[in-house]
Amino acid sequence: MSFANTSWTTADFDSILKDFYLGPVQDTLNNKTVLLNRLSGDSEYVSGRNIIIPMRIGRNEGRGAAGKGGKLPNPGQQEYDNLSFPVTYYYMRMMFPGPDMKEARNDRGAFMRLMDSEINNCILDGKHEFNRIIHGNGSGALCKVTTDSVTSQVVEDPGGFDNPSLGTLFIRPGMILAACDSSGVFTDNVTATVTTVTPSTQTIVFDQDPVTTAGDYFVTYNGDAGTTTPSAADTGWDNEMMGIAGIIDDADPLSRSLQGVAVSGNDWWKAKVMDNGGTTRPLTLDLLQQSEDELDIYADASPTILHSAHNQRRKYLDLLEANKRYVNSLVLDGGFKALEYNEVPWTVDKDCVDGRIYFLDEDVIGRFEMSDFFFLDKDGSILSRDSDRDIYQATIAYYGECGTFNRKRGLLLTDLET
Repeated sequence: MSFANTSWTTADFDSILKDFYLGPVQDTLNNKTVLLNRLSGDSEYVSGRNIIIPMRIGRNEGRGAAGKGGKLPNPGQQEYDNLSFPVTYYYMRMMFPGPDMKEARNDRGAFMRLMDSEINNCILDGKHEFNRIIHGNGSGALCKVTTDSVTSQVVEDPGGFDNPSLGTLFIRPGMILAACDSSGVFTDNVTATVTTVTPSTQTIVFDQDPVTTAGDYFVTYNGDAGTTTPSAADTGWDNEMMGIAGIIDDADPLSRSLQGVAVSGNDWWKAKVMDNGGTTRPLTLDLLQQSEDELDIYADASPTILHSAHNQRRKYLDLLEANKRYVNSLVLDGGFKALEYNEVPWTVDKDCVDGRIYFLDEDVIGRFEMSDFFFLDKDGSILSRDSDRDIYQATIAYYGECGTFNRKRGLLLTDLET
């Protein structure tokens, strides 16, 4: 079928975007990353702008043995609590130059090719960012400053928590970043554009001085470089979805309590952490088995996957080779392959930091969604024109949060040699 000599309006372009691309956006973002694919979305527990999860936090203690004629146990009941916490908001914006749209008005195929380039690459970028977020602790911290030399910054701890990965792991040239302290205060900090990233020295060079001090965190900024004291609402700080680094821990995440419940006074709201006091130690088969046993003892739970960076999987393979052992590989949903440990898949990801292995029970971790990915079109149009330029824009949005029904059913094995 030919579309030549057919006049197309902006409304027609809206329809093409909605009908042909919304489905692929959903499929690509949900299925092309291992962890996102396995942590499935669920809207059942979303009410208004909040997520409501009923929690059983105590047993019925109205039981006990008694002698003949002895007193019956005092009556008891289960103890419950409702967790209520808000969703987070995520956006992907793209631009279509007006002249290109004009040239395509008589050729639908030309505009489809234009959209293919913009949307498919936007999807890839969004997938990349979502994968980082789902491994984080919800703070939005990309790294922590160790040395401030005006426009040159040495950084560590990608994700904003202690780990031995290169501090520049999540930093790319062209990013506009803001810096804040551990309380999320941006006073006198200046947003700046990353010009150079040197992983070997964990150094970031900016186009201007971001005005930081040691211990500050870098986060994404949605505006222009050169903004002094930016608003936290315009940054990633405390606005990103919670990730496994915040859920599988025995402490509160960096920027907020997990799902509105603080660890202090709530021992039932802690994951098991197998650490070594900050001193690294080699991975051993016994340590892996201890971790699995501890999860069973602590929470009557078993992992459905082990998840780590690539180097920890290599350490595991080295152990098997040294002990002349062989292990099967499993094929997961989406065609991903994984090794197994005790018949449990071992998955790896470039956005999982070094020195850690997560023992995850996927039945109690998931994404809670107000809706799946959608175009912002409440004004009746997907495409909107920039008021100052001959450019049209479209925005894909996602409202949701990652959370858990039972934090105790996960375990973190950490302080591992890399």
